[in-house]
Amino acid sequence: MAHTIGFKKPHQILVVDDDADIRESLRELFESKDYEVITACNGKDALGLLVHNKPSLILLDLRMPVMDGWEFCKSQQSDPALSDIPVFIFCAGHKAEARPADVEPVGMLNKPIDISELLNSISPYLQ
Repeated sequence: MAHTIGFKKPHQILVVDDDADIRESLRELFESKDYEVITACNGKDALGLLVHNKPSLILLDLRMPVMDGWEFCKSQQSDPALSDIPVFIFCAGHKAEARPADVEPVGMLNKPIDISELLNSISPYLQ
């Protein structure tokens, strides 16, 4: 009888977006590349997930109910245990202009998301 040995996937990605279709599409994309994916529908839920998870990367929508992307970034980056997690922001082009001075995402991608641009942009953080 063969035994299967469990393994931990090499990288975990947190996808934060209030659009369920985007969350699921990105989950399917990243799981097909053998990444572990966790999702949240707003910044508050995402911060809750970070209590027990430390993903390699966070993909974050800006415009969400409850807690938007900028509020999430300010909280995440002010916490020494979480501030080193790289954050890529998804936005409609004009939304990025309102970035608070104390928030530093590692990258910003425009919606609609170009999958090849997304994969190329995040690959250095998932080596």
